[in-house]
Amino acid sequence: MHRISPFRLLALLLCLTVVHGRLCASPCADEPYGRSDDSAALHYFGETLVTVGGGSHSPFWLGANRDGRGAVDGHGPQLHIGLSRPTAAAYADFRPRWGFTVEAAVGPSLLSRFTPSVAFAETVIGRSHLSLGLRPHATPINHPALSTGSFVLGRNAVPPATLAWSIPTWWPAFGRRVPVAFSGTLAYGLLLDGHWQRRTVDRAGGRYATGVRYHEKAGYVRIGTDSSVVTLTAGAEMATQFGGTIHHYLGASQPMHLPGGLREAFYAFVAKGGSDPTDGDGYANASGNTVGAWRFALTARSRREKMAARLYYDHFFEDESAAFDEYGWLDGLIGLELSLPLRSLHTVVAEFVRTDYQSGPVYHDHT
Repeated sequence: MHRISPFRLLALLLCLTVVHGRLCASPCADEPYGRSDDSAALHYFGETLVTVGGGSHSPFWLGANRDGRGAVDGHGPQLHIGLSRPTAAAYADFRPRWGFTVEAAVGPSLLSRFTPSVAFAETVIGRSHLSLGLRPHATPINHPALSTGSFVLGRNAVPPATLAWSIPTWWPAFGRRVPVAFSGTLAYGLLLDGHWQRRTVDRAGGRYATGVRYHEKAGYVRIGTDSSVVTLTAGAEMATQFGGTIHHYLGASQPMHLPGGLREAFYAFVAKGGSDPTDGDGYANASGNTVGAWRFALTARSRREKMAARLYYDHFFEDESAAFDEYGWLDGLIGLELSLPLRSLHTVVAEFVRTDYQSGPVYHDHT
């Protein structure tokens, strides 16, 4: 049996303490913390988190949905702090509003003692959001806190720095009388972990990449409304790494520079075209490294009992040369989320994940 040190026990008790508040230029309205249309106020929070256990590594679920703030190596206390000027998800008029959010984690168990997990500014016009910085991904299918997380655009790692346009709320493109709505996002940016890779890998002569460009896109359609008895949601997410410089590729002393201009950015958008010199002769592939996921959810609601059940499926794929729509859909995540009308137990999530039939080198091409 492992003994818990007094310091860890104190940290465990502190993790029950959460501080929230608002700073207002004028007297604050008597509203709950976090109300999104309270744009005149600055919101702040502070909380502590600690994981206690044995072994050299933490289970994956201890760090899931924390935007990279969870410890992946060992255990220990963490301090999370944040400051934001929130905006609403949508506005009835088209007057621009702006806001920002900054969140960071401090702790000895993190890969970096100080980890900025969220840092972005955004402008909202109607339903459209234009943001710049480290912006967390939305989770339209799975629960943002209880789920294992999305395969592609999830919240299990620090988000990349992007310039992103998104419609996070459901947009009734055909009018409110037609129960069909859309949402989506489009972003380009950079991966900021190049210097960390250099510090941790370069001394051992391992391969790493710096200056990598990034692209992501997602689109969803919903048939039904928030009050419908049955609602179907379907969509796809894709993310692409392209450009940058590969160091120590196959032991080479000179770095390999990959193209990352406007042409490659277009190839990343259409997920086709270009070439990748790391594929080798006879295995021509598309430019960049593309991954994605097909995502579906079926929600049933009981209007009388205020209960709901959501069955969802998240199928990961690589690019079109691998498992975009081939080799069966055996891998993936299937989950069930129950919303209960109870004070003591509001949400229950159960999930099953399979990744042993994933595409890889055996599916490099069709030969």
